[in-house]
Amino acid sequence: MNSSWEKCATEFDPDPDIAGIGVVTAFITASCLAIISISLYLAIARSGLNIIEAPSVRPPPRFGFAESVNPIDDWVRRNVSDPFVRLLVRSRWIRAHINQLKRGLYSFVITLADTQLVTAMAILCTAIIELQREEISVYHFMTATNLAWLTSGVHILTLYAIRVETKGGLSNKPFHYQSDDRSFLKKSALTSSLGAEMICRIFAMLILAALLLYCTWITGAGGWDNYDERLASCAIGMKKSGSPLSWLIASYVLLIQGYTIQCLSLWPAVSIWWMNRMKKSDSHDRVLGAPKNEQKRRWWRLIFMPLYYAFNSEALGVLLFDGVLWFGLGVWWIQAERIYVLGAWEGMESESDIEGLDLFRGQGAYDSGQTSQEVLGRGREMDSDDTEAPIRLGSVARTAYPV
Repeated sequence: MNSSWEKCATEFDPDPDIAGIGVVTAFITASCLAIISISLYLAIARSGLNIIEAPSVRPPPRFGFAESVNPIDDWVRRNVSDPFVRLLVRSRWIRAHINQLKRGLYSFVITLADTQLVTAMAILCTAIIELQREEISVYHFMTATNLAWLTSGVHILTLYAIRVETKGGLSNKPFHYQSDDRSFLKKSALTSSLGAEMICRIFAMLILAALLLYCTWITGAGGWDNYDERLASCAIGMKKSGSPLSWLIASYVLLIQGYTIQCLSLWPAVSIWWMNRMKKSDSHDRVLGAPKNEQKRRWWRLIFMPLYYAFNSEALGVLLFDGVLWFGLGVWWIQAERIYVLGAWEGMESESDIEGLDLFRGQGAYDSGQTSQEVLGRGREMDSDDTEAPIRLGSVARTAYPV
């Protein structure tokens, strides 16, 4: 038992604006749709097929952007994206409208992300305001944080789609690579830069990330996961320890790593510099026919390069780290917390009912023939009587379900 938490007041009032079943379902459904849409979009956009002109030929790379040197992404592109697009274009209608389909998926993804962005910022701001006013329980604050966690995962996945859109993807038109054409260089530089609208969107995402980092910091207080009915404001200034601290560190690593890598990769200069650096590093390790002393790989490369490929793989990011894992953690946290708290608070409500009625019996205010409405009416009469001590019924007079 934590003495600091035991001194805190309890908060049983339901808050359907944060933990209502409709709110939770809406967030989870939107996240599911976003993950599916982003996966479909990337499968089409990352395909190396020139659909109309030459189905079996990969178009030359867009100027200024090095192709991925990640072998995981190359394998997924050859064995997943290309076969999937070939399957789609068996339909003549889809073949003729493949670019419209890609743009439609991208617009749908951006719409979902923008909607969740505004909603998540609103729910976090509400939770923080109630935290400062000491009006929100640990359970409701944690639910708000978990819902925003789901949204942040969608935003990181959206950055994958934005990166593909700004750097170019599948095209049905023949492409002519003109590295010496100055007008082409100027046009490429203009089209590859991020627009003001996109910069504003990314800035808003970073604001949400900052709010989420603050709320996550609050949830790291020792004993946080054992006092769902206490006021969340009690955690401010508490020492971070135990399993809440472990989850705090894991959440910070995932958030900072995800947002930093994806945001930096959107800027052409950073992307080109990093890709060229990694390509040189990788080519030095794969030289054939070189002397033995040049073929020897440093021990740290044997560890670093596979980890780099895994954690920076677009395919693994969407399908595992930033997609299924991120989404799965969010849903698991929400449902596990909800099931546990519902069961615990229902039991507490039953106990409060019994204690309240026993208190009435002791003061002669209740007998077995009275209905619950008569009991509550009698309680209000006794509360208004200055000569008798007021009686508090706890959850007898209100529902304590965390909705």
